[in-house]
Amino acid sequence: KPLSFLASLVGLLICGCPSVNLTVFEPLPIEANGPYTHSGSGIPFLPSVGYFHRGRITQYDPKATDIGVGYNLNDMRYQVTVSVYVYPAPRVTSQGSPDNVVASTRALLFESHFETVKAEIVRLHPDAAVVSESNATRTENQMDYGGLKVIFEYQGQFAGQDQVLASHAYLFDYGKWLVKYRITYPKESEDRALPRIEDFMSKFTWAAGDGA
Repeated sequence: KPLSFLASLVGLLICGCPSVNLTVFEPLPIEANGPYTHSGSGIPFLPSVGYFHRGRITQYDPKATDIGVGYNLNDMRYQVTVSVYVYPAPRVTSQGSPDNVVASTRALLFESHFETVKAEIVRLHPDAAVVSESNATRTENQMDYGGLKVIFEYQGQFAGQDQVLASHAYLFDYGKWLVKYRITYPKESEDRALPRIEDFMSKFTWAAGDGA
């Protein structure tokens, strides 16, 4: 990087690491009969979203700022699983650095974390191959939030069968929070699964939150 850019980074303080705890915390289930709201971001997790029903809610830190919520397609003919994770983004505190340097640092941290998300998928599925990778945009409350998307294919167990799976991963920058989606389904049912996934993505909103 240019020296001027690196020099500007001296005035930044980067705090925290998303979804990584310094102390050991055993994930805990969260019991919720009705809607569950992530207290930090205000994102609501309804019992059902379109064709999907909510499953397990898990907290990964003591204050439940890092959570994951599973949704399953309510269709016996084929299955799709969706997991949505919300957790703190790394904080970048400016100490006299220009706004553009702060923004650039945030973008670099975001891209670096997306590489970590991809690496974790490959770690769990060593034969995973990238099918496509692209930018993504999420519109909430008339505001656009930038993100990244990757689609993998790999052989794995799903619904009790060993088969070729397609797995999508999205990561979005939501202010103080990161929102991650993992969506998995059998490759052979892709034509039927994609419309259901699109329906979920449009109906699962962050509307109750503002990222603050």
